Amino acid sequence: MWPLTVINDSDQMTVTIGLSLLKGTYNVLYAKMMTVTALSILPVIILFLVAQKYFMASSNMNSGIK
Repeated sequence: MWPLTVINDSDQMTVTIGLSLLKGTYNVLYAKMMTVTALSILPVIILFLVAQKYFMASSNMNSGIK
């Protein structure tokens, strides 16, 4: 809730603040909230899929406790 009280300009709000604005006093817009959540996670998933081979190469699969 701290960013919601500090940031007043709608251009500077983060995705989590935007999600909290979809929750009203007496109702919650679940369809819009789930849509925004799905769209906000897409860049993270795409970044992981692109860099997955580098993550696997950096972790040594032969090391560990015997």
